[in-house]
Amino acid sequence: IDGAHMVVEWGDTFCKDFANLWQLRFLLPQNSPLFTTSATIESTELRIMEEWLFFHPNSKMIRISPDHPTISYNVQSVKHAKNLLRNEIDLD
Repeated sequence: IDGAHMVVEWGDTFCKDFANLWQLRFLLPQNSPLFTTSATIESTELRIMEEWLFFHPNSKMIRISPDHPTISYNVQSVKHAKNLLRNEIDLD
């Protein structure tokens, strides 16, 4: 689940499907891993989300800064969108 903080922030109001994500736990095999990410989740939201999504008490949490000097934005004008991926990644 990307943007896991939104599960708590919008789950009851804006995007009700977020409020139903807990059902995944009962649709998947019992020991299926659940991977969530958020660059902005607060401690209170994290506790609510852990309860809401039935995180196992022994779940592993990895906290790293989302600020990485090797990540940058690159904005380019695109003339032929269908060839964009082919030009960026050598697919031939």
